[in-house]
Amino acid sequence: MSYLSWNCQALGSDLTIRSLKEIIKRNRPSIVFLMETKAKHDRLKKISQEMGFQECFCVESLGQAGGLGLWWDNSVEVQILDFSKFLIDTEVKEKEGERVWRISWIYGTPYNEEKGDFWRWLSNCLQPGLLPWMCIGDFNEIIWEFEKKGGRAFNPKSRRYLQDFKNQKYLMDMGFQGQAYTWRGRRAEGVLIQERLDRGLINYSSPECGLGSLSNSGFN
Repeated sequence: MSYLSWNCQALGSDLTIRSLKEIIKRNRPSIVFLMETKAKHDRLKKISQEMGFQECFCVESLGQAGGLGLWWDNSVEVQILDFSKFLIDTEVKEKEGERVWRISWIYGTPYNEEKGDFWRWLSNCLQPGLLPWMCIGDFNEIIWEFEKKGGRAFNPKSRRYLQDFKNQKYLMDMGFQGQAYTWRGRRAEGVLIQERLDRGLINYSSPECGLGSLSNSGFN
């Protein structure tokens, strides 16, 4: 079973659509989670159907910002538990093998002034339960110095919201395959910055804990 999470930074261009189609063809995911779609429900549903997904749920963008989309095919049953502009919380039943997971699809705020409120809200909103649990998405946070290259040096004394969240919820990083960084950008002076902002977390009680990994196939 394969799941895809991608910060597409708008589904407005043909290039982005082609790139997404290639990623889906290569990985053949049962569920696709898209962040910063900047799109309305009708457009997301149309694109999802063109790419072979029978079901679509979306949190529409606010003006020209944000937007989340979740697509899935008929190999899984998905129940929406909760949602906001930062989160789609789901219960997923895999029809083959009939395993049931809780999967929280997360898009963390990129704005420093919002991070304190966001992480307090997320910690209150997401409470561990009885099901195996995964949290997947673009958390817009790094934890360790080696997860960043270029730009201002990593400050180990800064508040590590994601590390605190992991500890509170008994989650561990699934690790990854492929590129070490999932985002890159340039400052006005031309300095290239690369960071690992996307990841998957899994709780200790999950049956596949420690065995899974994510594939970092491209940059946002």
